[in-house]
Amino acid sequence: MRLSRPTTLYISLGIILAVGYLFYFYYLIAAPQENVVSPVVTIVSGESVGTIAQSLKEAHLIRSSRAFVFLSLVSGRAHRLLPGRYAFNGDESASAILHILALGPPIKQVLIPEGSTIKEIDMLLAEAGVIDRGTFTALDPATFV
Repeated sequence: MRLSRPTTLYISLGIILAVGYLFYFYYLIAAPQENVVSPVVTIVSGESVGTIAQSLKEAHLIRSSRAFVFLSLVSGRAHRLLPGRYAFNGDESASAILHILALGPPIKQVLIPEGSTIKEIDMLLAEAGVIDRGTFTALDPATFV
């Protein structure tokens, strides 16, 4: 028995949609997390979307870096990912992560009391998660003049 052309087309389309759905479900839904506490990913200015995707994969936030790159290209956000330090819950989908990276890192307010020393400022910024401890004290004051 030979199938008609429209029937073959509908079957082919159904198979393509099913494979696409499985691809989306497996690769773009949140990666499974086991005993992970708020993965933190730092994106440096000028990093490619491929490098960012690899960092997310290493942090076990996404299953496939290639699928993430594909999603970012298709959504038009590949070149709009902003540098910064991002803390994730670990249960975000790839599209949610992409949305967060396109919005930019959350703004944090840190109160620095008048008369604080450089070491105290460094400690306050590190406690707020703005920088790593020792980063502020390692800065060369001559670069700010």
